[in-house]
Amino acid sequence: MNSFLPVEARWVRLMSCLPPGWVTRLNRQALAIPYALSLFPGEKERIADLFRGYLKVTSQSGDPADLARKNVSVRLLQKYAAPLVSVAPEAKLADLVNVVGEEHFLNAHARGRGVVIVSAHFGSGGLAAAWIARKGIRVLTLRRTEWRDPKRSSVASFAFFGTEPMFLDWSESPVAVLKRGADALRQNAVISYLADGEFGERYGKASLFGRPVPIRTGLVHVAASVGAAVVPAISLITRAGLRTQFFPEIAVDSPEGVQAFPQAFASILEKGYKNHPECISWHPFETRLFTGRAWRLD
Repeated sequence: MNSFLPVEARWVRLMSCLPPGWVTRLNRQALAIPYALSLFPGEKERIADLFRGYLKVTSQSGDPADLARKNVSVRLLQKYAAPLVSVAPEAKLADLVNVVGEEHFLNAHARGRGVVIVSAHFGSGGLAAAWIARKGIRVLTLRRTEWRDPKRSSVASFAFFGTEPMFLDWSESPVAVLKRGADALRQNAVISYLADGEFGERYGKASLFGRPVPIRTGLVHVAASVGAAVVPAISLITRAGLRTQFFPEIAVDSPEGVQAFPQAFASILEKGYKNHPECISWHPFETRLFTGRAWRLD
């Protein structure tokens, strides 16, 4: 492994080299590791050792079973993707991150009207945002106000490398937040948000793997109002390493386009997961799909 990487990053690199089947099992069993795995004989102990090793290198303390129930083992893996993108020398970057379809974003941004990057599962947007920020483009990532204090959350520093946090206070009027977003887009900035996130009351219903899911659309409406582009981007940790893929722009220049956005994005997401079943997914968005628990449309 490359010695210049911090120990956490080297662990991510190690995990990315696991065979696809192992990574898939680790993902699907994340809520039960290390004591209730229903795997083939002999694999339970090996994956449990991987989990304990991850806790050690990331300096986590506490009951492993409790940490596993909270899905910490998988959630924090991709946390180190953004630091890799931001601090790794260019010569090493190609070994760590595989970026596909970048021309879709560049073509949209060249029009000068701003771009909304739409991702899913926590952290996916951060990797794409950090990649864009390396090019000197202003990038805003939506974050909760309580994350201003790094002591309150280990996620506070994630994806802030080269990006500008766009904090949302729950007591703040959503209209004010959306107005700030519109002003930034008019200056040809980029806003990254999660379509399966918690921000915003607006959502559209879509189907993913045959299950109903809510797709947040607040910033899509903002993009439509100012003529900004909407570009999907999905980031995954796979056996081949870290992968970010930009997809063709989804047209939202008409009311019909905005209405069709949720299912259009869900279809892209479903195709991406089918093409990369070995990805380390670590947000309840996928966990619920894999474990059969239905989404709650709230």
